[in-house]
Amino acid sequence: MLTKLSLLPGFRRLLLAAVAGFLLPASLLAQAEFAGRYVGSMNTIVSAGGFNLESGIGVYFADVEANGSINFNGVLTGTVSASGAVTFTGGSQFANMGITSATISGGTISSEYGSLVANGTTRYRINASTGYTAAAGAGGGSGGGGGGSGGGGGGTTGDLLAYYSFDNPANPFNDDSGRGVTLAPVNGSPTLTAGRVGNGALSTNGVRLRALVNSSFSTTTASMSYFIKITGAGNWNPRVVAVQKPGTSTHYYGSFIAGTSTGPRKLASYHLTGNRARIYETPAASTLVTAPDPDWTHVAVTHDGSTVRIYLNGEVVLTQANAGAIDTFSSGMLSIAGSDNGLDLFQGALDEIRIFNRELTAAEVTTLSTGGAVGTAVSTEGATGSISYDVIAAPNNLVGYRNRVGQSLQFSITGALSGSVWGSGIYTDDSSLAKAAVHAGVVSPGQTKTVTVNIVAGQSSYPASTANGVTTSSWGAWGGSYSFADASGVTIGQVATTAPVTAANFSVVNTSIALGQRLVLPIQIDGVGPFTYQWFLNGVAINGATANPYVINSVTAAYAGSYSVRVANVAGSNTYTVGSVAVNGAGAPTFVLQPFDKVVAPGGTFALAASAAGSGLSYQWFRNGTALSGETGSILLRNNASANDAGSYTVRVTNSGGSVTSQAATVSLSATASTLRNISVRTNAANGQVITPGFVIRGTGTKRVLIRAIGPGLTQFGLTGVMPNPKVTVYDSNQQVVASNDDWNAATATAISAGVGAFAITPGSLDAALVVDLPAENAYTAQITGSDGQGGLVILEVYDADEAPTSKLVNVSVRSNADSGNDALIMGVSLQGTGKRTLLIRGIGPTLGGFGVAGTIVDPQLTIFDSAQRSVLTNDNWSNADFVYELLEATNFVGAFALGAGTNDSATLSLLDPGNYTIQITPTDGNDGEALAEIYEVP
Repeated sequence: MLTKLSLLPGFRRLLLAAVAGFLLPASLLAQAEFAGRYVGSMNTIVSAGGFNLESGIGVYFADVEANGSINFNGVLTGTVSASGAVTFTGGSQFANMGITSATISGGTISSEYGSLVANGTTRYRINASTGYTAAAGAGGGSGGGGGGSGGGGGGTTGDLLAYYSFDNPANPFNDDSGRGVTLAPVNGSPTLTAGRVGNGALSTNGVRLRALVNSSFSTTTASMSYFIKITGAGNWNPRVVAVQKPGTSTHYYGSFIAGTSTGPRKLASYHLTGNRARIYETPAASTLVTAPDPDWTHVAVTHDGSTVRIYLNGEVVLTQANAGAIDTFSSGMLSIAGSDNGLDLFQGALDEIRIFNRELTAAEVTTLSTGGAVGTAVSTEGATGSISYDVIAAPNNLVGYRNRVGQSLQFSITGALSGSVWGSGIYTDDSSLAKAAVHAGVVSPGQTKTVTVNIVAGQSSYPASTANGVTTSSWGAWGGSYSFADASGVTIGQVATTAPVTAANFSVVNTSIALGQRLVLPIQIDGVGPFTYQWFLNGVAINGATANPYVINSVTAAYAGSYSVRVANVAGSNTYTVGSVAVNGAGAPTFVLQPFDKVVAPGGTFALAASAAGSGLSYQWFRNGTALSGETGSILLRNNASANDAGSYTVRVTNSGGSVTSQAATVSLSATASTLRNISVRTNAANGQVITPGFVIRGTGTKRVLIRAIGPGLTQFGLTGVMPNPKVTVYDSNQQVVASNDDWNAATATAISAGVGAFAITPGSLDAALVVDLPAENAYTAQITGSDGQGGLVILEVYDADEAPTSKLVNVSVRSNADSGNDALIMGVSLQGTGKRTLLIRGIGPTLGGFGVAGTIVDPQLTIFDSAQRSVLTNDNWSNADFVYELLEATNFVGAFALGAGTNDSATLSLLDPGNYTIQITPTDGNDGEALAEIYEVP
């Protein structure tokens, strides 16, 4: 438990971030030699429960900046030291992945398995990256050659990046442009239906498709064209066609359907400009119909670098100027019918999908809308994404990787001057058990050459002869493996002396899954590898099931039964029971939101939430395996929590297709459960303006608070234009004055300021500060104004100064002008205690107009930063937030007023670890205006 004095440095960082906008403290700077992009894959080990859960991270992209910051797929953030030691401290999945450290060495990032997460069942590991592109490296994709950083090439002639007609039933997901960007289904198998043009069209059935693409898809101007039928709600904001940041729902550019209703739906364009989302929706009069079998609608979205246009059936329905150019990238994920994080799934049919690297003309859109063809391929070479690696070939020192079928790798190789294997030394010839085999081109002794290797499913064996002039030999027996000769840095692993055993915490668990869903069966093994695996169903060996985990992309009734696996190493083998699988009927529920652990104070309130996809759903909650009477909704709420409420909670979701049970969430009671302890607001007030922040106290008794309005005291941080003489007046909910201060009294406020970690201000300054005991279960406002009428930069702070609190701060809000830069509306919060806390955070502009507020901000964006000023979460339009249903439920529960449907107000639910955070409200269009910023604690 932190002492009060230990909070002082953290709160200083919070204040510095809030008032000065520093991005990173100097202590976080690392040597620039590690800067660049690292590309690889992740492993996960699941020791019990949830056979149908997996990490959801295939390819990762870890970006290291010259200042030492690291962003791992957007889900982990942290810093890199001068020695290459990585410390992860935040990110949207920091607590859910359990990885706190990694190492960068020799152009490779890797980690050991992290701590157990997901109710003590799952561990994640960052595999050694297979690609590294230095920050100063050349871009890829020029002239159809080697591809450069992160790319496999792609020429500069032509305008068509990809084209999918879905007309060939034998290979429906092939790229008909000839560039080779073949789509791969994820989490099931889509089907073909009658097409709008040609023989076939894609029927998604809730399944998404994707392909890793390179920098040839990176374009500041772009267009996409397709025919669409919407047959169901889908989930979240269904993505249609998009080029995304891999593993996320963020677009570089693309389009989606707004919301999940079955009524008329708006189509939206979404692209990144300056790493900020720009989303533009069609007007209410131009929507798409959701029906069991609607007519085809042609959609075209064009972007000329500044102006976005959306066409429906050949007619322009939206023109948005000053939209900004599309951000460039080296690698992306082409996503069809869903986001690359597994959400935003589209339900319906698509046909004639085309993606262009330029703006289409109105005449060309008309041609496409009538079934015509436009465009020629950019290149027939190197469109798919690749992974770069630099090696020096030499004999005998082999480094290998497994299970890489479908991956493209690029090597810069210098041929060794001697040895039995010379030339490229790259091969995947895995004897009679191989599932993949390729051979690189000839590299002469001493010659440096770039070689691109595509790992493909190959024949079972190759003769001991030459291929492309390189003598081959066998190595290993793993599907999709490859090896290369490495001149240095190779270590010899341990040799096993005992057969493999299961990890101590592995347990056999039974599970159920719906027809057509993806099933992942893992086993956690201890011992010395390498290991080989053979899976069995009902005691019969499964042909080709030789990997861990065993994955079934689309289950049928034939996959039901009892599963076991034989695990072997050089010392012997053991067979272990993994569990049984029941296969539900078609349409059985599938989880899109699982409940998570909660820490709650005795007498407090907590809620657990789950959400499943499917129709006719019913819910039943359990505690410690016992059904809870009356708890049959998607959200379980408990007030006045006691020891009887602690335990392990699950929820079973059932419909006519079957039932599924969630992962367990542990609820524990702690007097130190995290809560809001410090809140602050910074704004730039106009002359004569009255700033009126509000806050709410819940609980019993009274709460001692320190309230400060700082103007002159900000100059010590190098700020200018401060409010010279602020005054603060505190009102209760009846608008009665309960406390007021103009010029602070050092005798009453200094000791408490130091105790709560507030930065020092000079005795006798014209800042305002007061200490007051306020009754709980009441709302308060603290009006700030210049006592001499002058405006300027000012920060209001409210500190919980109770030694043994019986009440807590649960809400803070402020209305003021919001602009960019130093004139942004900024709020700060400090979460202290044990366990995560869910906050509802809102930045409101348009909806304020309904309350008679003039001059509101048109399109506010909120961004949450941690104490190192790394972005944790951003939202532009509230209807595009993740888990919108849960956001609406939270809004109702905390008593916040409803936001207008389809407005540009921003809001998000954020699950945060204890720590210090700032929230900035800024305009997305550069136009300032009145904004309301709000923070609510959600049970």
